[in-house]
Parts: sequence; C-alpha cells; structure tokens
Amino acid sequence: MNLNNFKSFSKILFTIIFLFAGSNFLLAQVKICSWNLQNLGKSKSDFEIEIMAQTIKNFDVVAIQEVVAGYGGPQAVARLVDELNRTGAKWNYQISEATESTPYATERYAFLWKTSNVQSVGRASLIKTMLRRSIGSLSLEALGTTGKNLL
Repeated sequence: MNLNNFKSFSKILFTIIFLFAGSNFLLAQVKICSWNLQNLGKSKSDFEIEIMAQTIKNFDVVAIQEVVAGYGGPQAVARLVDELNRTGAKWNYQISEATESTPYATERYAFLWKTSNVQSVGRASLIKTMLRRSIGSLSLEALGTTGKNLL
C-alpha cells in the first residue's frame, strides 16, 4: 500500500469510526422531568416518598420545585434519593439556596440525576434576572429570582 492509498484509507476509516461513535451519541436520550411536589419536607411519609421514587425512577434528570426551605426540606430530598438508590440505579442530587420571599413562600429547588447518564457541572443556584414588561406606553422593571412571580 503506497502512502496516498494509506492516507485515503485512514481518512475513510476515521470517518467510519467517527460516524459510528457519533451515531451512539445521536441515539442517546436523556429523560427529563420537572415536578412541583408542593411542600416537600418532613411532613411527607415514607409511603409518599416511595411513591415519588417509583414515579420518577425512569427519568434521568428530575427538577423538583417547592422543597421546604426550613428544616425538613433537604432531609426529605435525601430520603427521596435514598429510595431512588434502592430502585437499582445510583442517583445524586443538589439543592439550591432558598428563594427570597416571605417566610411561608420561601422554597428551594432540588435537582436529581442518575450518575450513569448525567454528571454535575456546577452547583445548583438561583439566577437573578432582570424582567422588563411593557404595558402600553408604561415600561416596568423588576429585579427578581427565577421561579418567583414578579409582575
């Protein structure tokens, strides 16, 4: 095989390998779920936690809203992840800091994922956003936290 034929063969082989490897990437799916569990905290029973785990176990990433900001919220998320780990897959999680609101409306968000399919890139956090809304000739601006009704 001369050098030109080898270069052509190498290019074709590289292309085939790239396409094969890329096809696995293109066929990969990540199932995402977002669920408002309404006051996820110490009031949730073991039975309720088990039902939640059975409901979300087939997803790869789960975003949970309304995790209680005070005592009991992070513990309930840990209980849920422990229950998910008993279903056969390894799960991990992060919990955001509390939102800025009145004491009874303050909440956290939790992000759960299967470690075999997803990896964490950074910490879960709330992002401050600038919201602008025009109503007729009146322009309103509000600095707020995502997940919060501003206007």
